[in-house]
Amino acid sequence: GVIQTLMGVVRLGFLVNFLSHPVLAGFTTAAALLIGSSQLKHLLGIRIPNLEFFELLHYAATHLAETNWVTLALGGGGIFVLVYFRQVLGGQLRRWGTRPQRVLPITKAAPLVIVVFGTALVWGLQLHERFGVAIVGPVPDGLPPLTLPLVDVAVWQQLLPTAVVISFVGYMESIAVAKSLASKRRQKVNANQELLALGAANIGAMFTGGYPVTGGLSRSVVNFEAGANSGLASMITAVLIALTVIFLTPVFYFLPQASLAAIVIVAVAGLIDVKTFRHVWRYNKADAASFVVTFVAVLLVGVENGILLGVAVAM
Repeated sequence: GVIQTLMGVVRLGFLVNFLSHPVLAGFTTAAALLIGSSQLKHLLGIRIPNLEFFELLHYAATHLAETNWVTLALGGGGIFVLVYFRQVLGGQLRRWGTRPQRVLPITKAAPLVIVVFGTALVWGLQLHERFGVAIVGPVPDGLPPLTLPLVDVAVWQQLLPTAVVISFVGYMESIAVAKSLASKRRQKVNANQELLALGAANIGAMFTGGYPVTGGLSRSVVNFEAGANSGLASMITAVLIALTVIFLTPVFYFLPQASLAAIVIVAVAGLIDVKTFRHVWRYNKADAASFVVTFVAVLLVGVENGILLGVAVAM
């Protein structure tokens, strides 16, 4: 938190200039595939160890016979509902004379629909006991206590190199997500303001025992697809999460993981950007190379190293 805040104060946000649009598009497309593939175990209902992208696909393909078909039906049905609400329902509602201000909330309610119906089905038919459908299970209630951080100069010196790396990688990943989503609405991102925001968030996490804070692709995309336009959406989300954690955790006991996987898969599918690659291939082969290298590197060596390799190639 301190490192990122200082980076924002001295205006190191210019580092984002090394993230060209092809690098961002390659990163976003590969990250979408990574996130989607990570949900296969929940969608198919099979145990898949933590593997690299291509190894994971091979493992899933060779273990398809172990698929839990009830779990797949829940996840597949969720995907169908999400796609139907997004692609078809809006047009039908307008043809039926539904008022325009009602169309958007209805079509954006698909995730809530599959969460409620999936939970009700599992609870009513006891699918987790009869067919082995994986559920969220018990969720601890209550908020974490406020704690003071450990102030030990020796420990801080030992952690400093790693903290610096986390600060840079977290910032690059956050700004990559921010720019890729902003480009879809033709908006600009204030790089230094993002640094200050990340620093403030991490300083806040310091008092709650939280993980280092960064912008996550899957959560950001779900938020984006739900129609969020400003930071107010995150504030409302935070309040609702706090109330949920305090009062409503028992409600999520029967929530099937396949329904959550469906939401994530449909959300990230919209980030697969083939159009940008075709465009840059026609006009600039060097930019196309940046796209391909970033795309392949993210799939092979992970998000952080993939971004750094893409930046290096672009430079």
